[in-house]
Amino acid sequence: MLTTSFPLVPTPASNADYEEQCISLARKIEEYVSTVGDAYDENPEQKSIMLLTIMELWMAMEKRAIKLYGILQEYHPVFPGNLLDVLQLPMLKDMKRMQKIRSYLHERLSTCRHLTSKF
Repeated sequence: MLTTSFPLVPTPASNADYEEQCISLARKIEEYVSTVGDAYDENPEQKSIMLLTIMELWMAMEKRAIKLYGILQEYHPVFPGNLLDVLQLPMLKDMKRMQKIRSYLHERLSTCRHLTSKF
């Protein structure tokens, strides 16, 4: 099973760094999904951890994208707040990871001004 180690990338120093890191995080998501493929389809706990990892990568990428393009914060973040409710997480540490993402989504949803996404 692949896991992530945070921080994923150092704190950016410039807009170019933010852009480079957004691209890097998008690639990490693509590589992770490609590598895992359907390996966890029959194991709900492992699939849940995989989805949690993808959401952590997405959250890191979105935070950097918002730093670059602040207007994105006004739009719905694409994912609903209850997205993670179906995950089957066996360990407390994973539940805490999920709670960080839930909190982020809740904050984003409470501050967005438009109910549609830009994506």
